[in-house]
Amino acid sequence: MRLLLLCLAITLTPAVLVGCGSSDNGIASKSAAGILAAARAAATGASSVRVTSNASIGRAKSTLNASYARTQAHVQSSLFDIHYEVIRDANTLYVKGNRAFNRGLERQLAVKIPPNTWLKGSAHSGSLSQITPETELTQELPVILTGSGPLTKGTVTKLDGQPAITLTQKRKLSTATLYVATTGEPYPLQLNKTGTETSQTTLTNWNKPIHIDPPTNALEISQLPRKGG
Repeated sequence: MRLLLLCLAITLTPAVLVGCGSSDNGIASKSAAGILAAARAAATGASSVRVTSNASIGRAKSTLNASYARTQAHVQSSLFDIHYEVIRDANTLYVKGNRAFNRGLERQLAVKIPPNTWLKGSAHSGSLSQITPETELTQELPVILTGSGPLTKGTVTKLDGQPAITLTQKRKLSTATLYVATTGEPYPLQLNKTGTETSQTTLTNWNKPIHIDPPTNALEISQLPRKGG
């Protein structure tokens, strides 16, 4: 499920205006490869970002609404009829899913999960830790900016008033257009994919503090009743 969500919700992305400053950063004079490298460096060097996405491949549709920081994250994801929410607070992970999501965990762990229950566990070990990569800023941002095939550099344009340079890449199932800010930090602002794969994702609030309140009524994963018990 993580691989599908990454393919559908994250690598198919667009982003929008961020408070990037007003001074020209000189990125428009670089080669296409240089622009992409600068955007990757700026993104992976950021302390936080908000990502929202809607994506589809045929009948498969997914959504993502997430805020990432270095030691915290709040992620809401869906794929088909599976919906779940993840909160990361340092070394602790909190997860709540709908019935379809819970059924998968119940089969895997041989437990019973009460409806509308927040589960709590370690972010580094145990059964919930498999979800941890979805909460890590350094894991997710490189995925957004990956791809294969030659890049074509476009011209400077404006995206919701923000000056940006475009990079276009033709892929097997789609054409991807990445917008990179030409003022302030060269953050990736938008990646549109059209074709068999389509998506729209926004990356905003770069380096802005995020505030996340973990649920207070979470049930330790080890406390779940065992099936047949």
